Amino acid sequence: MNFHPGRQSDQRVALPEDIALSFQPSSPMMTTDFTAQAPSFVPPCPAAPRSGPTGTAELAPGERLGEFEVADVLGRGGFGVVYLARDTSLDRLVALKVSPDAGTEGKNLAQLEHENIVQVYSESVDRLLQQRLLCMQYVPGLTLGEVIDLLRQMDGPPSSGADLIRLLDQRQHQARFEPTALRDRELLDKCDFVEAVCLLISRLSEALAHAHERNILHLDVKPNNILLSLYGRPFLMDFNLSFQSVALDTAQPQLLGGTLPYMSPEHLEAFLVHTDEAHRSLDARTDIYALGVVLFELLERHLPFQVQPRGRLAETVEAMIAERRGEVDERLRALKTAPDYVNHVVKRCLAPSPDQRYSSATALQLELEGCRQLHRACRKMPQAGWLIQAALQRPWFWLILLGLLPHIIGSLVQIAYNAIRIVHQLSEQQQELFIQLVAVFNPAVYAACLLWLAPYLLSIYRAWRQMCRDPMNVGPAIDAARQEAIRLPGRVVLIGGVGWLCGALFFPTVLHYRAGGLPWDAWLHFWISFLLAGSIAVAYGFILTQYLILRVMYPRMWYSPAEFPHRAVKELARVEPRIRVFQSLAASIPFMGAVILVTVGPDQFNATDYGAFRLLVATLILSGMLGARLAATISRQVSRMIQTLTSAAPAP
Repeated sequence: MNFHPGRQSDQRVALPEDIALSFQPSSPMMTTDFTAQAPSFVPPCPAAPRSGPTGTAELAPGERLGEFEVADVLGRGGFGVVYLARDTSLDRLVALKVSPDAGTEGKNLAQLEHENIVQVYSESVDRLLQQRLLCMQYVPGLTLGEVIDLLRQMDGPPSSGADLIRLLDQRQHQARFEPTALRDRELLDKCDFVEAVCLLISRLSEALAHAHERNILHLDVKPNNILLSLYGRPFLMDFNLSFQSVALDTAQPQLLGGTLPYMSPEHLEAFLVHTDEAHRSLDARTDIYALGVVLFELLERHLPFQVQPRGRLAETVEAMIAERRGEVDERLRALKTAPDYVNHVVKRCLAPSPDQRYSSATALQLELEGCRQLHRACRKMPQAGWLIQAALQRPWFWLILLGLLPHIIGSLVQIAYNAIRIVHQLSEQQQELFIQLVAVFNPAVYAACLLWLAPYLLSIYRAWRQMCRDPMNVGPAIDAARQEAIRLPGRVVLIGGVGWLCGALFFPTVLHYRAGGLPWDAWLHFWISFLLAGSIAVAYGFILTQYLILRVMYPRMWYSPAEFPHRAVKELARVEPRIRVFQSLAASIPFMGAVILVTVGPDQFNATDYGAFRLLVATLILSGMLGARLAATISRQVSRMIQTLTSAAPAP
């Protein structure tokens, strides 16, 4: 049913209760002639004559039917006519459906009270005309099918929810002002297109869950049975083909209906197979499949399945069953509008086996809401500069580089400090041994630390590579890899810190026992050099790798984003306190340099060594101050990212 006055009165539109199953405009049309040949289809009711108002199902504007005054025709179909009418007893506009006295649509709708389901106000029977009058909520707007048609006509792909708002605003509607509904419009207006799609389908999933909880299956979910109000709120309508799921065991085959492009494999089989088992296979997951097709079509503006009609309807249905039972991945690889976590939702909805789909519409709603929250968080992340853009292209190269770079800088600082402050105090034998130890220890400790870190890196890399190569089949392993990625900077600190500690003990100990004793101040300055260099390495190593992981990798490592903000809160709970600790450590490095400069007296150097030492420490202080400022900036960015990732988007 198309509940809006913008449609021309004489335009023929297929109502969902038309078991004449039709493709959308982008697909070949299926006609009622095909329907009559299928063993499980019910041919359409004969169209009512349009000769006049008396004794017919067609009324002209201004005529009355009981307490209803007809204003316009909203739609016509094989099962009746839908009017825009005025309820004279309550003085309000309603959608009045006049159809033969059959079916349970009114009773089913009466059990459903949900903000995203068109409400039924009353049902009565005109005994003289043998017509049922179903009075329903009038919702000015466009069907989702009309919205998709308009999106196809746009010059480029839609970019935001504001594009949907503009489409709604282009039509003139008779509608009353609803201040409480403005929030829906404002929320949709602030979304980008993917977020808007997730929002709309999430609400429809919630509406389906409400129906399923009352054992009602819709069985004809499609864009033309979804209304988008002027305020951007989606409404599920047309429950004419709906069933009480508890009664499917005894349902007669001819009562089943639907629309071919949106029907699941088991739904199609129920048309062709006269068995109780086929009817019992229809459950909530059948509606979830249809909603998945709607989700695909809204994202890409075309259907996922393209089957040409065969000579007989039964042959066409069999071909469609075979296609739906086939591999889903190849079709979904063509999805270009949405990120992988949204495409995964589509894939799971369209899984050939009901067991592979979401177990309930509530589960689908949680997944879509998580996708919306995650997508919104990704949009609000700090703007990508040249470094982040490069890291987005080659994340693993930059992760390893930023992890190693602080340790390399720390090593250079240590070598310079040792050369100026320590080496000149060593004997020739100790100096020769020191050079040998540096040549052996540094490569060995770097290799040992990398080998220690390798299993953790590989566990993340394998899942990441699988996600990049085949995002539709990455599985829950990416969740474990994401959590390991959050722990990775801490492991880098631990492993790197152990390496620096080993060096602080190894060098003076070996020199002392293998090449003569070391004076106490040489021991002291060895430890100072390793403390200073190690602080640079672990502080900036943690800050840089944590930033890269949160900005580049973490948002992309979501396989199932259901309850995304709550899970992110748990996973990121320890990151911000730790980043503050290492920011403080980075800020203390200039202070360490100043202390070294003050505590080392000029009488301990000759003029040349003292000048070199002052230059080293001054450089350390200045670079440390710049580094501390950089660390503070990055830490603020990390705090912002954590807040973005853990803050829920506005609730629908």
